[in-house]
Amino acid sequence: MNRISNIPLPEQNLTAIAAGLVLQWLRPWRMPGSKRVHRVAGGLVAAAGAGLIARSWAAAGQVDLARPGRLVTSGPYALSRNPMYVGWSLLQLGLGVASRNAWLAAMLPVAAGWIHREVLREERVLASSFGDDYARYRAKVPRYAGSVVLLRGRDRGAGVVPDVAGVLGQYRLGADQDRAAEL
Repeated sequence: MNRISNIPLPEQNLTAIAAGLVLQWLRPWRMPGSKRVHRVAGGLVAAAGAGLIARSWAAAGQVDLARPGRLVTSGPYALSRNPMYVGWSLLQLGLGVASRNAWLAAMLPVAAGWIHREVLREERVLASSFGDDYARYRAKVPRYAGSVVLLRGRDRGAGVVPDVAGVLGQYRLGADQDRAAEL
C-alpha cells in the first residue's frame, strides 16, 4: 500500500487555480473557440496530468517523499525528476482549457515560477542527502520534461526520439492483477 501522505497538494497550483477562479468570477475571460473542442482537448490534458500524478504516487510507493530514505528513479521518475509537479501543472492547464477559463491558463506561469523555486530548494536537500547517487540521477534525468535519448545502431538508425513508451508502458492502466495488487 502506498503512503497517502505522498499524494501532493501543491499550494502553488492550488493557489493559482483559486486565483484563476476568483479572477474569472470578477472579470470573465473566456478562451475563444468551440466549447466542445476545448472540453475534449482540456479533458485529455487534465487526464494526462491526473494520470501522471497517480503513476508518480504509485512509483513512490512507501517512500516518504518529504523525508526520503532512498531516491525514487523508476516509472515517471525515470523521465522527470519532478513528475508530480508536471502532472499538477498539466491538470491546471487542462482544467483551464476544458472550462475555457483563460485566467487558469494565464496563472500557470506564476505557479510554475513558484514551483521552480521549491524544486531548486528540494534539489539542494537531495544533493546533500544522496550525494553521488543524486548527481548521477540528475545528470541522466531532466528536471521537468520527458527524457530524450539518442538511438544508435544499424537496426534502429540514428536520431533523437522520446523514450516515453518503454518507461510508462510498465505503468499502463488496466495492468494485470499482480501489478494492481502492488499498487
